[in-house]
Amino acid sequence: MTGRTDISALQAIIVDAEKRVASAQDELSQSAAILAHRVGPLATAHRLAELALEFHELAQQEVPSP
Repeated sequence: MTGRTDISALQAIIVDAEKRVASAQDELSQSAAILAHRVGPLATAHRLAELALEFHELAQQEVPSP
């Protein structure tokens, strides 16, 4: 009955691997959520800085009218 023992051992390895993969997926999902939470405001601030620079450059091009 060594074949049956081998199958049981392999099944246990597969179940353990599936649990580890599920745990890693959960950790990755949590990390992605944290990253999105942190990057979102940073990306917004970066875009606002770009727009402020564009506005400043446009304002410098304006010719004051007499």
